[in-house]
Amino acid sequence: MDDARPSPHVIELSRPTPSSRILAGGGHLTLITANGAGFTSGRGVLLTKWSGDATLDSDGLFVYVRDREVFEHWIPGRPASGDGGRIKSVWEPGVFTLEQEHAGLMARLEICIDPHGGELRRVILTNRSGRRRWLDLTTAAEIALDDPAAYARHPVFSNLFLQTEYVPQERALLVSRRPRGSDEACPWLIHALLTGGLPEYETDRCRFIGRGGRLVSPWSMPTAAPLTGTVGNVLDPLVALRLTITLDAGESAGAVFLLGAASDREAALGMARACVGERGIRDAFARARETARCDLDDRGLTASEAAYLQDLAGAMLYADPRLRAGPETRARARGSVSDLGRYGLAPDRVLAVLHVDGDAGRGLRPAVRSAARYWRDLGLYIDVIEIADDADRVVAEDGVTVLP
Repeated sequence: MDDARPSPHVIELSRPTPSSRILAGGGHLTLITANGAGFTSGRGVLLTKWSGDATLDSDGLFVYVRDREVFEHWIPGRPASGDGGRIKSVWEPGVFTLEQEHAGLMARLEICIDPHGGELRRVILTNRSGRRRWLDLTTAAEIALDDPAAYARHPVFSNLFLQTEYVPQERALLVSRRPRGSDEACPWLIHALLTGGLPEYETDRCRFIGRGGRLVSPWSMPTAAPLTGTVGNVLDPLVALRLTITLDAGESAGAVFLLGAASDREAALGMARACVGERGIRDAFARARETARCDLDDRGLTASEAAYLQDLAGAMLYADPRLRAGPETRARARGSVSDLGRYGLAPDRVLAVLHVDGDAGRGLRPAVRSAARYWRDLGLYIDVIEIADDADRVVAEDGVTVLP
C-alpha cells in the first residue's frame, strides 16, 4: 500500500443538489453536504431527522458558534451575515473537514466515524480578532431513531415513543425508544461531550428551536437564557449540548462531540468512555483514515473514484433532476411503486437503473456492480437495477437486480 495520504478533495458549493460525502464504519454512516448538513444512521435506523430537501439543506447535527457579548451566532459551513465568511469543505477518505472564518474567528470542524463505534465531531476555534472573546459552542440535532421508511410515514407518531435522559458522569444525553410491540428492539442513541467541563443540555425541540422554527435558526440562540435541561418523555425530541469557551487573542481551543447508537444503555455509555482524552481522539481519527484507505485499496478504488461514487449517491438521495429519465421515458411508464415488490425491490429505497443494450452497455457492468457493492457496504438505501437485452428472467447478481 502507498503510505502517502490521498489528496483531499475540495467540494463544490454551487450545484442543483448538495454535494455530498459519506463516512461509514462500525455500523454507523454519516452523509455530509458541503454546508455541513446531512444525516446520521446507525445500527439499522435513522438517528437524525432527514427530509432530503435539496433547497433548504438544513438537516443533521449542527454546531453553532455564539459570541456571548452580543449573542450573535453562526454555523460553520453555512453562509454567515456580515462578511459572509470564507467556507472551505474538504474530504479525504475517512475524514470530512469544514473551515470557515467569520467575525474574527476561524472555525475548523473535523468529522470521522470511529471504526470502534460512533461519529466524532472535533471543533477548533482560533481567535484572530486581536481581543479576548467569550464564546459558546452548541450542538443540536433533531432525532428520528427509527426505521427511515417508518419515520417518513408517521414522524409525529414515532416521536411519541422516545424518552431522553442526561448522564452527568459521561456528559452524555441518551435517547431510547419504548417498544411498540414485544418483538421490537431499538438501539439507544448517545450524544456526548468528550472534552471540557460539564455542558448545558436540552432535549425538548420546542424549547430550543421554538414553535414553527428551524434547526438552522433556533429562537434560543440570540437570547441569554441557558439551555433548560429538559429530559424525559418530550413530545418532539432533540439533543443539544453547550460548552462555554474563553479565548485570548491568537489562542485556539475547542471541543469534541460524539453521536452514535448502541444495542443498550450501558453499551451506549461505553462508547463515550472508550474515546476520551486527546490521545484517544487522535487515535480515533487515525483509525478512521487508515480503515477508509485500506477499504478503498481492497476494492481497487482510488480516492477520486470513491469521491465520484459518493457524490453520485448523494445526488440520487437528494433527487438531483439531472439523473431522472427524460420526459418521453417517464410518459411511457406504467404500473405503480407497489409493483416493485414482485422483483424483490423495496418501494422506499432509491433506485439506480442501467439499461444494458449491446456491447457498450455490457461493458459498464463491472463498474456498476462495483458501485452497487460500495453503496451497499456503506449502508446506503440504494438498489441497482439492470434492464438487460440479454436477460431472459429476473435474477439477483452481485447485489444487482437484473430484469429482462
